[in-house]
Amino acid sequence: MTAALSIAAVDPSAAAGLLLDVQVFASSGLHGQGVVTALTAQAPGRARCLAVTRPTDIVAQLEAALDTWAPSAAKTGLIISVEQAGAITRVWQHANRPLVVDPVDVLSSGFDLATDPLPARVEALAPVMTLLTPNLDEAHRLLELESTAADRATREALAWALAERYHCAILLKGGHVDGADVLVHGSTLRWFEPASGPAPFSLRGSGCRLSAAITAQLARGADIQTAVMTARQLVAAALDQAQQRGGQWLAPGNLSPGDR
Repeated sequence: MTAALSIAAVDPSAAAGLLLDVQVFASSGLHGQGVVTALTAQAPGRARCLAVTRPTDIVAQLEAALDTWAPSAAKTGLIISVEQAGAITRVWQHANRPLVVDPVDVLSSGFDLATDPLPARVEALAPVMTLLTPNLDEAHRLLELESTAADRATREALAWALAERYHCAILLKGGHVDGADVLVHGSTLRWFEPASGPAPFSLRGSGCRLSAAITAQLARGADIQTAVMTARQLVAAALDQAQQRGGQWLAPGNLSPGDR
């Protein structure tokens, strides 16, 4: 069985983070593995970081995963520090496998648990990134720009600028704008349109779910465009199955694109 790896924080609710990622991998028919970057306690209106994993312990976890059931692709979620990012890069540069970076900055709950600025953390991962999946706010932070208009020409320009800076594929998400995402891969730009416009609510962990689903498809051998298309279908299924709990919209992690 093919494996995929999540390098992320633990959210005990499994509404986001490593525990959600592993469920997404399993729903895609993969063996899910995890490297813990932090233990958190997240609930509606509050979030705390209980423990941060030392970079040396991240290296130990990564080496164990690679030596035991080598993952065919991996993704990162919440990376706390530049030191953690550097540890991941030092190990993954020898893996020669895809790495999807979800540049988590501010959590869905509105809290920021990182200790270093987002651009510095992503820069430390840049040598091994295959795909970067920022939302519009994260894109502005990465490019150190003030917020701009959200029209499509502006979003295309942001995606090209990120691709030039990081030398990898970019999926600039627009779920909270119009539901459309734009992918820049090499010299190609492609828009992915929503089936029915933007979601009427914010689904917690939607970015984790999307990046995990893309990682799963890459692990199965799909090209980036196909991986993004299939992953978007899974997120659409999650939106269809979402329930409101504790003031937040949540969805199970064990869904497939057909669960609509």
